[in-house]
Amino acid sequence: MLTEAYRSSNATTQQPLVRVVEVSDDHLLVRWVEPGKCHYGEQKWRLGVASRNGYCVLSNRRIGRGEPAYRPTGRPRPRNYVAMIAVPAIEALYMAVARQID
Repeated sequence: MLTEAYRSSNATTQQPLVRVVEVSDDHLLVRWVEPGKCHYGEQKWRLGVASRNGYCVLSNRRIGRGEPAYRPTGRPRPRNYVAMIAVPAIEALYMAVARQID
């Protein structure tokens, strides 16, 4: 289980608190807290292809249209549906956690 919390670097007035709770081959469980807007305790994010250009909510890395990225899923469509997490951000998180364990 990954429990590292990151503040999103998106330029909004109230930045969401994003915590990756669990990682599998094709999805993430993410805790997303955006004060005054939305709170998802265990939100499923699926690995797919970015349908538009954007930025990773963890690393602020640019994600180009067509690149692999994790996006929130659910019905009805979640308020944070345009958010994305870049695959390299998850790889970096794994490496950071592994260094703490060693």
